[in-house]
Formats: sequence, C-alpha cells, structure tokens
Amino acid sequence: MTSEMTVADLHEYEDGANIIPTTPHPITKEKAPLTLGHEFSGVVEEVGEDVTDVEIGQRVSVQPIIYD
Repeated sequence: MTSEMTVADLHEYEDGANIIPTTPHPITKEKAPLTLGHEFSGVVEEVGEDVTDVEIGQRVSVQPIIYD
C-alpha cells in the first residue's frame, strides 16, 4: 500500500487551515480538524446489482468535491 500527500494538503498541515473549513461547512457540517486527503484511488471489490459503469477489479480514482 502506498500513500501520498498533495501540495494542498501539505500547506494545510504546515500553515494551518486554508481550504479546510474552520466553521461548519454548509452541506457536510464538518469543520477542522479533519483528516487530510481529498483524492484517492483503489480497486473495485464489489458492485451493487444496478451498477453498470464499473466492474470488479477495475482501477478507479476519485476526486470528491462538494460545491455549495
């Protein structure tokens, strides 16, 4: 297993909250402190019966963004 930290995460870690909300986020209600990391990848292990756009064993990556 490998891991990496993006420059944005590094700045959050070294300089304090810049992107991470310090007051409750309007959608998620989350605020600092949060686990850093906003991009990740993996291998699909199982899918729901109605899922047609990914397959078991497929490599995937995600960049989750929530817009207000």
